[in-house]
Amino acid sequence: MTIFLVLLILCFWASLKGINRAQMWWLSFFLAVILGFRGKDVGDDTARYISYFNSVDVKDGTGYMEIGWSWFSDFIKSIGFSAYFFNFLVACITLSCFVYVISKTISNNKFWGSALFVLYSCGFYLYMFNGMRQFLAISIVFLAFHLAINNKNIWAAVLILFASLFHTSAICGLFIFLVKHIKLTNTTIISALVASLLIGYLLIEKVVYYFAGGYARLVSEYGFRKSVAYVIIVCGLTNVFYVWLYNLHSSKRNDGWMKVFFASVVLMNLLCNVTMGPRLVFFYSTAQIIVLSYYMITFQKNQIVRSVIYIYSFITFFRFLLPELYRTEEGLLPYYMTFSIFE
Repeated sequence: MTIFLVLLILCFWASLKGINRAQMWWLSFFLAVILGFRGKDVGDDTARYISYFNSVDVKDGTGYMEIGWSWFSDFIKSIGFSAYFFNFLVACITLSCFVYVISKTISNNKFWGSALFVLYSCGFYLYMFNGMRQFLAISIVFLAFHLAINNKNIWAAVLILFASLFHTSAICGLFIFLVKHIKLTNTTIISALVASLLIGYLLIEKVVYYFAGGYARLVSEYGFRKSVAYVIIVCGLTNVFYVWLYNLHSSKRNDGWMKVFFASVVLMNLLCNVTMGPRLVFFYSTAQIIVLSYYMITFQKNQIVRSVIYIYSFITFFRFLLPELYRTEEGLLPYYMTFSIFE
């Protein structure tokens, strides 16, 4: 657990002090090393991905994962690199997509550290240990959202389709072309949040199975929470936090990233009782990286606003990390590294 707390402090320091472009890339590279060269027992799927890397052969048709992932795995293996180095490459690509968008979207480089802090503390980085294939797709979709918000729609669509070659769930990113045209008002937001939360809590399982498609087996395996506490504490607080942010400042109320964040909260409400729900929500909730950084810039002299954002981020971080203390296998803890580059 120590390594994750040290990284939290490092990212928090970067947020408070600010970092330049070189420091941002070096910090993301360091995060990629920690993520990529993790031991095979660190994370839910690491051992499975290593086994898949060692056995996949696209020519023989042995790969059962998406063609993009299978081809990439097979190619890296064919030139003599190890599964751990492959994981490191995936980590580098994933974090590079996020860092690139941060550098292009946030004009004040003093707050690039804040964006990295949100990336780390709000659970996105931790989830990469458990779902690196999907988070590679999420990072590419994040880049596509940047293009879509800037009206480069064709390239955005191409990137989303490309991301689906690594994880089919990336197709949900196409909804950005509807989301970015939403007109946000307090009435629209509150009505949508309340309705989606009620629908999500009362959602009929057959409807979820229908939309789950190829993930129906996983949905069936992991099931539904039906937890009032989870809905009230996690969803309720996130809903209140979003409404609070929206009403803080008028200039960002209909910003594209604010709309993407709104879509993520609605989606979280709809899937609140589906254990596998966060796998889809993450595609849109990564907008927090930009949105929270916006507010830190706008309210850089308002300690109350900045403190609330930091508290929200810390609570989210420990909500992801603390359950790992009670897991007996395939968790993030204990963390260890396997520094292997070649087979």
